[in-house]
Amino acid sequence: MAQLEHIEAIERRLWSAADTLRANSNFAARNVYRKVMRKINDFSPEQEQNLLAIVWLYRGETARYRELLAAYRKNGEEEAAWLEERFPDGRYRDVEGLVKAVSLDEIAANDWSLTPGRYVGVAETDDGEEDFAERFAALHEELRALNAEAAKLAKKIDANFKELMG
Repeated sequence: MAQLEHIEAIERRLWSAADTLRANSNFAARNVYRKVMRKINDFSPEQEQNLLAIVWLYRGETARYRELLAAYRKNGEEEAAWLEERFPDGRYRDVEGLVKAVSLDEIAANDWSLTPGRYVGVAETDDGEEDFAERFAALHEELRALNAEAAKLAKKIDANFKELMG
């Protein structure tokens, strides 16, 4: 029940920004959250501010956006770099995997679907192939060691069983 309340609280906090974006764009917040538990994602106050900053840019409220960047820089927060990387000229633009403004005609052409991925797409990510290979090798080694230990324990259990049964 607590999970449902947590989700509802997040929904309420973001609803006003979602209303604005829903009519004219699709926003994929899936890349901007922090993971709380396996199935629960949350937004930090800075992440919520960043989402709001994107709404400000969309509305043309660049002064508010610049004030937020100045506050981030003053406090030495990395969030300013995150925003500037995606909106380098301080104006709204479509960002693959994050946000895209679409026309009502485009939404109608997609049978009025508001599924973000349909419009926003997927952001390019570093697959980290080397990291995967290293991680896979380490997991394989760990599995091999666990299997060897399991075999020893199985022999010990078998010996104990035989001793017990006479």
